[in-house]
Amino acid sequence: MLPLVSLAIVWLCTFVVLLLAPVLRLVDAPEEAPERKKQSRPIPIIGGTGLLLAGVVLWFLYGPGCFGLEAGFEDSLGPLALALGLAYLVGLIDDRKPGGLSPLQKVSGQAVASIPMAFAAMEVYGPTGAWLAVPAGVVAMNLANTYDNSDGALTSLAALSLGPTAPVAALGLCGFLPFNVGRIGGATKSKDSGPATEPRAYLGDSGSHFIGMLVLAYPPAWAFFLLPALDLARVSLLRIQAGRHIWSGDRWHLAHRFEDLGFGTGAILLVLASIALPSVGAPWLLQLANRSADPLFGALLTAATFFVAIRLSRK
Repeated sequence: MLPLVSLAIVWLCTFVVLLLAPVLRLVDAPEEAPERKKQSRPIPIIGGTGLLLAGVVLWFLYGPGCFGLEAGFEDSLGPLALALGLAYLVGLIDDRKPGGLSPLQKVSGQAVASIPMAFAAMEVYGPTGAWLAVPAGVVAMNLANTYDNSDGALTSLAALSLGPTAPVAALGLCGFLPFNVGRIGGATKSKDSGPATEPRAYLGDSGSHFIGMLVLAYPPAWAFFLLPALDLARVSLLRIQAGRHIWSGDRWHLAHRFEDLGFGTGAILLVLASIALPSVGAPWLLQLANRSADPLFGALLTAATFFVAIRLSRK
């Protein structure tokens, strides 16, 4: 019952924040990056604000135990909550600042946001975990941020990854999906597509940073990071070959290739989920089928499927 309540609360909080987006100046305008943004109108970037607000409401109504954290992490709720709040704040500043933060400013902010995670990791993994927590937090937020390049991609992958061990968080993310995708059966976005096929809201950097830090707090869901890592590694190599900075924006991600082929939002989400399923599906098999699952085999299968998808998406 609680996961369904979480879904409803996230939907309601997102709806409220959506109404306030123009006042809060949380709107993404297509003219800011016309070479890679195909939206036809300004779209609110309020996903992070809606998710954070929903988390506060759930904590107030049901207590911190409702989030189903792993043993050890549940004793470090204060540092975890602070890390999530700071991750959201760094993303929000990036969303609000014209032109966004510079790469150095963003990484520095992400490192600061990850420091509370080090205190939480100390309780679970000892000094080694504490030392690794800050770079892990920076990597987690950047992988989530770069994977948020197509409507619903990051939200759906996080929900799929968190489902077996954190259903409250997973269904909560599903509460944002109706705002984050346009008409599922429609053609992919273009300058002529219009509002009917476009999402009502984006996650924004505040949302992608929040989700990256959230998944980091659930070790059984860490397979989530594999597909974004593969996608980012490939795009980074292409940018280096083209003589561009690896952090420069473009439309070279896997989801963009399928958009350019005319795939609709639903088809793209299905393709991405199919690629990620071998790696993120291991916990599902363990819990639902009562069978053992080899994470390494799942990771290799996801990697192989990813490169097959790259080949098949060539024009």
